[in-house]
Amino acid sequence: MNFTIIHQEKKLPSFYSNAIKEYHKRLQRYCKIQLISCSSDAAIAKKMAASAYIIGISVDTSTYTSVDFAHYLSQLGISGHSRITLIINPSDAILNQCNAHIALSALVNEPGVILTLLFEQIYRAYRINLNQAYHK
Repeated sequence: MNFTIIHQEKKLPSFYSNAIKEYHKRLQRYCKIQLISCSSDAAIAKKMAASAYIIGISVDTSTYTSVDFAHYLSQLGISGHSRITLIINPSDAILNQCNAHIALSALVNEPGVILTLLFEQIYRAYRINLNQAYHK
């Protein structure tokens, strides 16, 4: 599976960047994943590939448990969606173009927290789907 994660932060604090780099390294064995920073809705729209399944990550929608999120990603793969674009905190205009909307938490968090949590949850989903231990 190929993931593209789009966010609108210009620069993340180093502790978030370091955590994301660690999960990115761990995820390389399971999938391809790229992180893109865009400054406007127009820039985001250009990065939304027509062939990708697009998911808006926002607070105002249903949440998943880790197991449910793992199952959700697995079902997307089974149904032929190998390119997934996840957009962090999309505007209403972008959210209306998404195939699905999910929340990682009912809490409002800053983008660095959401990005770190998203990378961690994708990693956890692969571990769950492969029946591998998550914690060392």
